[in-house]
Amino acid sequence: GINVPAVGFAADERNFKMKDAIIIIVSHSGGTFSPLGFSSLAQSTSDSIFVVSSEWDTQIGKQLRAMNNQHTNHSWAYKSRIFSTGVGVRAAEPCSISVAATHQLLTNIFTFMSDIILSDDLLRAITGAVISEGDLEILERLNRDNISALEDITGTSRCGEALKDATECQLRAAGDIWSEHILENAKAYVMSFLYIMGTVISGYPLVSGIAIAAGMDISSSFIHLTRFFDAVIYFFLPQINIIILRIVQGRPLRHRMVGRTVVIGDIPWVAQAAEAFLSKIFATSYSIAGLNVHSGNPSDHLVHRMTHRVVRGSLLVCGRPDGRLNALTAAENSICLSVNQASSIQSIGSTCESVTIGHNPSKLPLTARAIFLPRHRPHFLCEHLLHERDGKEKTYSSGALLGIYKSIGNAQHGHSITVESIISEQIVQKKFNDNLIRLFKSLDVNGNSYLCQTEFIEGMKRLQCSRNDEEMEQIFNQHSDVHGNMSFDEFHRCMTMNRLEIDAGVRPSIRDSTGLIQIKPNEEEFFGSNLIKKKSMQNKAMDFRRSLNMHYGDINFEDEEESKEEVTSGAMKSQKFVQELYESRIASLQRFVSMTVMFHQMGDRVEKFFSKNTFGLLGYRKDRTHSIMRIATTASPISGAEVRDCKRAMLLSNKVHHSIDVISNAWLAHKKKKLA
Repeated sequence: GINVPAVGFAADERNFKMKDAIIIIVSHSGGTFSPLGFSSLAQSTSDSIFVVSSEWDTQIGKQLRAMNNQHTNHSWAYKSRIFSTGVGVRAAEPCSISVAATHQLLTNIFTFMSDIILSDDLLRAITGAVISEGDLEILERLNRDNISALEDITGTSRCGEALKDATECQLRAAGDIWSEHILENAKAYVMSFLYIMGTVISGYPLVSGIAIAAGMDISSSFIHLTRFFDAVIYFFLPQINIIILRIVQGRPLRHRMVGRTVVIGDIPWVAQAAEAFLSKIFATSYSIAGLNVHSGNPSDHLVHRMTHRVVRGSLLVCGRPDGRLNALTAAENSICLSVNQASSIQSIGSTCESVTIGHNPSKLPLTARAIFLPRHRPHFLCEHLLHERDGKEKTYSSGALLGIYKSIGNAQHGHSITVESIISEQIVQKKFNDNLIRLFKSLDVNGNSYLCQTEFIEGMKRLQCSRNDEEMEQIFNQHSDVHGNMSFDEFHRCMTMNRLEIDAGVRPSIRDSTGLIQIKPNEEEFFGSNLIKKKSMQNKAMDFRRSLNMHYGDINFEDEEESKEEVTSGAMKSQKFVQELYESRIASLQRFVSMTVMFHQMGDRVEKFFSKNTFGLLGYRKDRTHSIMRIATTASPISGAEVRDCKRAMLLSNKVHHSIDVISNAWLAHKKKKLA
């Protein structure tokens, strides 16, 4: 193989096998060395190779289109191997539109793959799919509403019209403030130049000039004292001008008077892409108006890598997940703790200037400002419950939300956690498990440790479960393996589902006549409204657990009927996965676009300052770098000839191994036939 060792990683050419793997290569240019070389080598191990690039006609695209003429196994099944973002070649793309378009395209690919997998019970069983049809409907609604959210963030409608009172105004205002931080040294330099030129040419420095204008004789011995003060002013003139600028502009006075450092905190892809964008914007700026850029994950290593570097005037921007969603509350809380820790490090009464961007409208007390992104989506069930409880939309911190959701989740216990309550629950659980084993053994007629569909349905009828045969069949198909059998582990998982989880699994089919699932956007007033509607709360449909315990006489149904708190708690848990999808596919994209809007405003203000005040003489272009490379790819550390030779050797080796296998199988078949 190519000798580029992956030191420190578990995967290398000795144990990293990709035979018949489905490979998706992501490359905006479609010509960068690493993905280009990989696409060439991977053809010897797999036919299922695809690329996500900016357009159809790229170097990787040409390689993959030629595969149909080289392979004969399954290449015919793929009419196209190229996913295009439609962005096209961008001569100076600093990780903005290309990243957003790629992220959105990957979301669409994920949705389509989930649609295909869920449409086939066999594929669902093989892949162990966790996502449900209901999750896809919610994701589709969120995906469509995301367009309105991005319009608000960019301040431009999908038709290209400017929007008033958009979130873009807040983002650009924050960018303006930070651009003033960056430009203060340049402005102080200009002010110092004008002061020195004026006082030296005129011969009247400030203090001496005032003294002479007040009537002091130039031959007086006090003139030396005035000149001393003038010398002090000259020495500290840049700092004095910076303080004047800060007073006039209303910015913090005790920030360090040095070059600024920007630290970006968010989930890895957002932080790294935003870092690349901002550093590219300032790649050609002058050193007097330059900045250092770092990034980190506030839920992971940001505190360990960056907090010891916090100084007065450091600029920290951090993205916050929407902690109003019960699946993301802990994540937002951990990020808020990281931001508070960084913002609490002080020197002479001043600290870093931190800005947070997120959907939860709760400002951290130690941050300079917080930018809140509008919801632009229906409420999830947890948000609806808070609104119902309070009677209005109230703002909660992530810490407060953690306590609220924990109390809702523990409402089904109905008592405080004590040793006696834990022991009582363990006894109940032990009885349930014993009854479950007894039931499974009684249903397993042929004794193969698996249940077929008939055995499962008959067993549920024996428990007098209120579900009909069609619903039972749907539930069995969701928990059976590829051979149509249900193991005890899946049987246990099925029997422990609450009523809402069962209801979600037996929803009306959304398949068309060909069996494919047709995903339509969720149209509920709030996500989960159909699960807790009033008539569902009043019916007597039991879950399997209660049916089992009633069958063996361990509980009384009237005493154990599900309460409203139990129903809503179960419904909230059922939405955790789709909430995580919302964060990874929708909300994170909105935060990334918000950061690019803010950073673009910073770079634009700095660029225009030099161009405008020097009549273009000292102007520069923020879309350029100092790189002299004029090719649309990255330099290759290895020659193309080595890649070509390695690819040819791997292809020939595979053909030889295939021929040996064919000859061996033919010989064994002939030998067996001869002996017979």
